[in-house]
Order: sequence, then structure tokens, then C-alpha cells
Amino acid sequence: MKKFLLFCIVMLASALTGLLGKGKSDKDLVLIQMIDSTTFRNVQLSDFVGRDGKLTLIDFWSVACGYCPMALPALNEIGTEYADKLHVVSIHTAGEMTQQEACQTEWLRYTRKAESKGYSLYTNLFDPQGMQGVYKNRRLKGWPSYMLLDAEGNVLAKWFGGYQKEHILKKIAKYLK
Repeated sequence: MKKFLLFCIVMLASALTGLLGKGKSDKDLVLIQMIDSTTFRNVQLSDFVGRDGKLTLIDFWSVACGYCPMALPALNEIGTEYADKLHVVSIHTAGEMTQQEACQTEWLRYTRKAESKGYSLYTNLFDPQGMQGVYKNRRLKGWPSYMLLDAEGNVLAKWFGGYQKEHILKKIAKYLK
């Protein structure tokens, strides 16, 4: 009976952790950063979270998402206007593991096209684990998804959808004061 009760407690704790969006840490997942159109390096999310004591707004996106490109102007404006308080990180999280080469090629094409139009993707990362990496760990529901982290990496806000500047600012405004 005691073993069964202990098992139930462990299962309940595990389920609650999943519902709260916590679980396996993704701060140390290896991501790929594009430095310029031909230079790449392996990084970890922890390399960017809390940099200079700032908040971190993470934009989880996919080239397969029709709304994701529409968020670029808003993210550029927000990142510029609040540069003293906020760091914007974009993470491409699409595709299954078997499609990663094609997804990475599309990420590069999309990124170069956006930059040629004058949009900066700020810190632009690619998750080589596709939907099995940070997307799965953070239990994202689709694209675009956003997460606001404090300087210590704690989640302050998390939401799915919305690409207009006003929508994004409404979600993070109280933390920018």
C-alpha cells in the first residue's frame, strides 16, 4: 500500500510539473546561432538568458508558420525601443528530426530574405532537434509562441499567437517598468 501511495504521489508531481510547463531544463540544449550568412556556431540558451541583467523575450517560430513573418516588424520595433531592458531571441523550432537538413536550409533562406528587407532577427537560433528540443520541453502549442524570462531565467509570461506589436507589448508591459 505504501509503495502504491508513493507511486501515486510521484505520478501526480510529474503530471503537475508538466501542466506548469516545467520539466527538463532547456537552458543547456545545444542550438545553432547564425553569426552572418556564412558563419555559424553552437550555443546554449543559457548564453543569452539574463545577459546584462535584462529580460529575455523568446520568439519561437517556424518557416512553416504563416504568421511568423508578420511578427518580425513588431519584434524589431520592440527590441529597439526597449533595448535597455529587453533582449529578443528568435528560435526556429520546426520540423521532425528526419527533416532537419531541409528545415535548416529553409531557416537560412528565410533569414537571409528577412535581413535583405532590413529586418534583424536579433539573436537568431536554430534548434537542430526540431520539435523534440526546446519546443517539446516548453510544451509549446504552435507558432508563433513567446516566452518572457527574467534575468535568472524564470518564466514571467508564456503565450501562443499574436504577431502585432500591441499584442506582444500588452503581454510584457508590466515587466518593462
